[in-house]
Amino acid sequence: MLQFSLKIKITILVFLTAAMVLSTLLPLALPYGHLLFSLPALFLAIVWLFRGLQPLVPNENLPGQSVQVDDELKRQNMYLQALHETTLGLIKRLDVTSVLQAIVTRSGLLVGTEHCFLYLVRPDASELYMVCQTGIYNSLSHAPVKPGQGVSGRVWLSGEPFKVNDYNQWEGRLKDSDRNILHAMAGVPLKVGDRVVGVLGLAFIEEGAAFNDQQMEHLAQFGELASLALENARLIEESQHELAERKRAEERLRKLTVAVEQNPASIVITDTSGAIEYVNGHFTTLTGFTIEDAGGQILNILTRGSTQHSEFTQLWETIMAGGEWRGEFRNSTRDGDPFWEQALISPIRDETGAITHFIVIEEDITERKQLEGQLRHSQKMDAIGQLAGGIAHDFNNILTAIVGYASIMELKLPADNPLKRNAEQIISTAERAAKLTQGLLAFSRKQVSNRITVDLNEIINRVHQLLKRLISEDINLEINLGHGSLPVLADSGQIEQVLMNLATNARDALPRGGGIVISTEMVAIDADFVSARGFGEPGRYALLSFSDNGEGMEDETAKRIFEPFYSTKELGKGTGLGLSIVYGIIKEHNGYIVSHSTIGLGTIFHIYLPLLDTAPDVMSVKAPEQLDAARGRDCILLAEDDDATRMLGKEILNEFGYSVIEAVDGEDALAKFRELRSQIRLVLLDVIMPKINGREVYEAIREIDPDVRVLFCSGYGKEVVIHQGGLEEKMSYISKPFTPKELLMKIREVIDHV
Repeated sequence: MLQFSLKIKITILVFLTAAMVLSTLLPLALPYGHLLFSLPALFLAIVWLFRGLQPLVPNENLPGQSVQVDDELKRQNMYLQALHETTLGLIKRLDVTSVLQAIVTRSGLLVGTEHCFLYLVRPDASELYMVCQTGIYNSLSHAPVKPGQGVSGRVWLSGEPFKVNDYNQWEGRLKDSDRNILHAMAGVPLKVGDRVVGVLGLAFIEEGAAFNDQQMEHLAQFGELASLALENARLIEESQHELAERKRAEERLRKLTVAVEQNPASIVITDTSGAIEYVNGHFTTLTGFTIEDAGGQILNILTRGSTQHSEFTQLWETIMAGGEWRGEFRNSTRDGDPFWEQALISPIRDETGAITHFIVIEEDITERKQLEGQLRHSQKMDAIGQLAGGIAHDFNNILTAIVGYASIMELKLPADNPLKRNAEQIISTAERAAKLTQGLLAFSRKQVSNRITVDLNEIINRVHQLLKRLISEDINLEINLGHGSLPVLADSGQIEQVLMNLATNARDALPRGGGIVISTEMVAIDADFVSARGFGEPGRYALLSFSDNGEGMEDETAKRIFEPFYSTKELGKGTGLGLSIVYGIIKEHNGYIVSHSTIGLGTIFHIYLPLLDTAPDVMSVKAPEQLDAARGRDCILLAEDDDATRMLGKEILNEFGYSVIEAVDGEDALAKFRELRSQIRLVLLDVIMPKINGREVYEAIREIDPDVRVLFCSGYGKEVVIHQGGLEEKMSYISKPFTPKELLMKIREVIDHV
């Protein structure tokens, strides 16, 4: 049987332990897998070492051996047994904390003391700090130790084992008085390579006890084993931490992948040349391009359509410089369907800060663009409406003077005078101009509207002959009216204007003749209709269809036909207001108008007006009033800021027997009423005037004379008069332009009213 010395056995044990540790640490990616092989291997080696190699025993055939050999063998066997148990204890513990505690405990067992401690070097190598202790050290305070301080500092500085037999007499001791209880002390380094990572310390508190050379040799060898176990536990703990971090990173990556794939925005990743490497599911759903279709394509696949070269150049300059680019694209799908996107393009950098890829995040904003377009159209209509209302007001003042003076001239001229015909033509032309102002007010929704219950079919029958005269002889007009009556709440004059504007529009679309068809019917709108068509409120409607078989319109033109001042006619041949006025009138009547057009086939307009359950009002025709009945001798205060209208009013009233007191504004009117109130029978007030408006003048003079009669007039629409002028529905009102007859009859109506 082979016999080995104690030193050789320990060396073999340390070598096997080191081999186990090294094999464990080779691939950190699989720490547990290697431990499954390394730990059993070390255990079997230890079993072999302590069972296969028998302890040294005296050979009976060799004479002369003494009793001292027996004692030495016993000590060696006891040390080997302790080292065997220590090794097994260390390799069973894989976490650093338990290994540190085991090192302290097992080291004390080797030399027979329970007073042990372990310092570790801080990561910045500035000092030692206590990590665990046993025995008397549990009751001592432990400050950090600098290099060279005490036993631990000296071992750290030298890297070699060190002992003192009388710690209290040693000049290098720590000055803490609570350490006077210590006597013999020893310290051994824990190393990784040549670097000291910790110090293992032990002490005896019994007087006369000391560490001998053999114990120091055992502790030094144990320190090597403990260093390997500590480093192995640290690396295993780090690998476990890395594995846990990897699992957390994989989980974050999985969540990020799901978030990107299921994101409601389109996400694209390209390389630095713009070649597409990845697209998410929403990109495919929106555009129709899969990763196979888009992969390798340059970034401009995202800007198909209207993106200008200069904008694309600016985009690349921005992102290549490391900045973010934001903008909007008018794009198209694989099938050519247009849509709008808002894009954010930003660089992706590696750990060094270098740009490696670009990420593109695109949001479909088609619906928002449509809503913005509708809002802009609405704002434009309101702005033009405000302008149209102001123009109509000023124009009405002018027309009032034209119609008034022409009417006076026509009345005064003999029947055989050739100028009488001219006066009639002036009046006729002015009335046509008045209809234009009514159209402007209808467009701006500020027209004085007299809506009553009327039969839509009856309005169409009444305007039939007028429409035939309006279109050319080579156009056939066909009327197909629904059975029974279609009662609607409407202003007959405005509906007639709608029909005339549509007829004029159709006539211009039939330069070589053709046909126009007007039809009516009752329809019911339900929720499905509203959902499919995008307009309407459920209920019953009178449907007026106006179609022609003319040239038709392109889609872009058809989308803009209701815009004010939009016209496809040559310069000077259209105002661009005809269909805008139609749109305004229908909206004023709480209705809907839509159009459909096809090039070469013609255009059809569908007008929906809410249908009433009640029958139309019976209209009675009054006999013409005679001007002679409108004469009077009363005094009238005429307050009008427009000079021409005021002069006309004075002349008309004087012509028919009235005396007139003129006022140029509200303040002037109030002053003259206070001065001459006993003479004044009626006050004729313009609603909107400088300084003080008509309603304020009315309130002031009613406080002076509650019985005074007041007649308001204005060139603004009734809606403006009510909201801005403060007029009430019950107050007497006449709108401009008016004829002399209308003015005189209204004055008599107000004066004679009881």
